[in-house]
Formats: sequence, structure tokens, C-alpha cells
Amino acid sequence: MESIEGSFIIEVDNQPIGIVEDNGEPHLHASLGPNPAIFTLVDGHLESGGWALGRSLVEDRSLLPKRVFWFNKQHTGLESIHKTVAIITEDSYGLEFAGKITQTF
Repeated sequence: MESIEGSFIIEVDNQPIGIVEDNGEPHLHASLGPNPAIFTLVDGHLESGGWALGRSLVEDRSLLPKRVFWFNKQHTGLESIHKTVAIITEDSYGLEFAGKITQTF
């Protein structure tokens, strides 16, 4: 599903993805932090404030893990970010970035 009603946090190894600290850059690497970002998933985009979380449509072609970035929506249009899909399992949700399930919550 490309939308989830309501808001939520995302945890990795029991630590939340932290809110983004705006330093003027158009995109920043996502990281864990003590202050959790509050997300909504609307039309395939994870959003928190003026930022969207996801994978860039333009990535290196190596087999290494792909990075998940915060994209400043004022500088970067949502059309340059892979859509995110929520997959419902029996007891949780999974997030799929560009066809790869990367996290459950």
C-alpha cells in the first residue's frame, strides 16, 4: 500500500530514525537518533516536516547496500525519489524501498 492512515516512527535495532537537522544541503544521509522523526506515508512518500525519506532514483550500480537519504522537499522534488510501499504482514508492517524490503515496524 502506498499510504498509511496516521503517523508513526521507524526503528532500526530498537533505535528510531532521528529527526533531520537542516544544514542547507538538499539531501542528507538518514541516521538513528534520540529524537524520533514522526512519519506519514502518503502516495508512496515517507514524509516528516519539510523532508522526505527514501532512496534516490539515481544510485551507484554496485552490489553494495543502497543508502536511504532525507531529501529537502523545497530543493528536491518527490519525483526524484523511489516510492516507498508498506507491506502488511501478520503482526507488523514492512517498508519496501525500490522493491527491497528493508525494515519492519
